[in-house]
Amino acid sequence: GFAANFRKVHPHLKEQDIHFCLLVRLGMNNYELERFYSRTNQAIKQRLLNMKSKLGIEGLEQSTREYIEMIKVLPKAAARYFKYTFAFK
Repeated sequence: GFAANFRKVHPHLKEQDIHFCLLVRLGMNNYELERFYSRTNQAIKQRLLNMKSKLGIEGLEQSTREYIEMIKVLPKAAARYFKYTFAFK
């Protein structure tokens, strides 16, 4: 699934980074991410920018979202992982 593929490509990422990328991969827009994390729009934009650096794609014109969506995974598998991981929050 997505998380396993993403960990193979980026083993240095923390679990919270993987979760953030998973939410982006599931199609959450900035507004939905703001509400989920109780953060401002500017904070979400900054996190996406920071993720671009962590992913090592800061020199590319490709956005963080485009890069994350490029990783192949079945959406249902990612959704199951997401529901299980955040079920106890």
